[in-house]
Amino acid sequence: MPFDDRLQEFLDALDARDRRRTLLRLDAPTGPWTQEGSRRLVNLCSNDYLSLAGDPRLAKAAAEAAERYGAGSGASRLITGNLPIHEELEAEAARFTGREAALLFDRVITRTPACFPPWPAKGM
Repeated sequence: MPFDDRLQEFLDALDARDRRRTLLRLDAPTGPWTQEGSRRLVNLCSNDYLSLAGDPRLAKAAAEAAERYGAGSGASRLITGNLPIHEELEAEAARFTGREAALLFDRVITRTPACFPPWPAKGM
C-alpha cells in the first residue's frame, strides 16, 4: 500500500475514535482564561504556573530586555556565550535559595542532560 494511503488510513482511524488532535486558534493571550471566538474557556493546560505571562510588568521588562539584548539567543549559552544578565539572574537565584551558586535552564530538555548524565554502559 502506498505511503499516502497508509497515512490516510491512520488519520481516518484517529478521526473514527475522535482522537485526532488539531490546533485550537485562540483569540486571547494565555492565562487562567482564554477565548475561542465568542467562547470564554478555562485554561487547564498552561505552563504559565504563576500566571506571569499576562503580567504587564513582565511584558514591559521583556520588551526592554529584547531592545537591549535582542530577541533571541541564536543558540545555547554554551555555544553563543553568556551575557551579564544571565550571571546576575543566577547569582540572584543562588542568594534567594541560600545556595553557593545556581544554574538556570530555559526548558527541561536542556536541563536533563546536564543534571542526569547518560546511564553508564555495562563495564564502564
